[in-house]
Amino acid sequence: MIAVVTGGGSGIGRAVTDRLRDGGADVVVWDLDGGDIDCDISDPASVAAAIDKTVADHGPPDRLVACAGIGASGLLLEQAPSDWQRVIDTNLTGTWLTMRATARAMVDAGSGGSIVAVSSISGTLADRDMGAYCVSKAGIDMLVRVAATEWGPHGIRVNAVGPGVTRTPMLGRVEQLPGWVEGLTERTALGRLGQADDVAETIIAVLEMSWVTGQTVFADDLEAHNGDASRIKEVCIDMSGAFIKGVDYNLTEAEITFDKFHAVKLVNDAVDKVRRAESKDRPELKRSRYLWLKNERHLSAEQSANLAALSSMHLKTARAYRLRLAFQDIYEQPSPGWGELILDRWYSWAIRSRLDPMKDAARTIMRHRDGILRWFTSKIANGLIEGINSLVQAAKAKARGYRSTRNLKAITYLIAGKLDLRLPT
Repeated sequence: MIAVVTGGGSGIGRAVTDRLRDGGADVVVWDLDGGDIDCDISDPASVAAAIDKTVADHGPPDRLVACAGIGASGLLLEQAPSDWQRVIDTNLTGTWLTMRATARAMVDAGSGGSIVAVSSISGTLADRDMGAYCVSKAGIDMLVRVAATEWGPHGIRVNAVGPGVTRTPMLGRVEQLPGWVEGLTERTALGRLGQADDVAETIIAVLEMSWVTGQTVFADDLEAHNGDASRIKEVCIDMSGAFIKGVDYNLTEAEITFDKFHAVKLVNDAVDKVRRAESKDRPELKRSRYLWLKNERHLSAEQSANLAALSSMHLKTARAYRLRLAFQDIYEQPSPGWGELILDRWYSWAIRSRLDPMKDAARTIMRHRDGILRWFTSKIANGLIEGINSLVQAAKAKARGYRSTRNLKAITYLIAGKLDLRLPT
């Protein structure tokens, strides 16, 4: 992995850089001071020179974390136009220039990639005396949505992370104001302000989300919207270590269910690794990927016949495929006890399969055994929530938006609440 981090010389950018390098990534820091490449992101020529040097020295990047930015204060009636422009040029235009240059390198390389820009909760919640900063961060939220739409066909994911108040060098001066830290701490459910590494943890997680794009993830969104973390009792996530740590740390009352679709995908990926390795010596496996990965009920008659023919051969891929079908059957069991029994039997089978990708997947599954089995109690899955969200978004599009949040909530209950509105006749 080759990653560019702007603003990586300090604060959140440095924390992101440390985490990426600890994970083995080749990280190139662009910064005005303390970076690998000197870069003023508000200057198109400086950004062009930085991407050219990055590609020449390291190769085309496949990750970008755009952290560089500046803070500013000033009332709208009093702020000088030059101060306003300085903030917009750095935070919004500079982020766009950086994203554009890196995305162009990804497109030219044909490899796709992932981009995360650092937004802010201030892009959603208005703060007096911070007009330019709020507008610049709100612009980043829309920028990532548009970029995700335009660059998605090239395999490029684009998201943003919006931190709340985070202790970085940017806040050094205001932290000295009497009562400032104490006042904000009292309004935070966890009783402390965020640290740079807290936000970096979220950024790394979002950077590697394989099917999320065009979103802004708020690091303390719950508290910002008057939520209470202690009231969340069930959480459905994938098996990302960052997600698990985040839930354990922030949602201490919640039980974790590992999303069954992500668990099945893990096994599917292992099947495909077996197929790709075996196809080097078995040409009949070439171009058969989707036969093994699709649910059989979605295959055409011809595809079903081809799958049956391949399955009857003495292929490693066919053995891996049978393991995949057996794993899916775990979720069809009638009770938690049966689910536990069948999962343990599946693990024993997989670990003795002599198929390394399947053995690796089995070990991962068993490390997360409790969360896999939690599904039998919670019955929650991300696909369900995504389906409800699709219905709500379609309703919003038809109505061209709603006048108030109250109306949106009412429509959501009508669409997804399974309300029985039949009147007596």
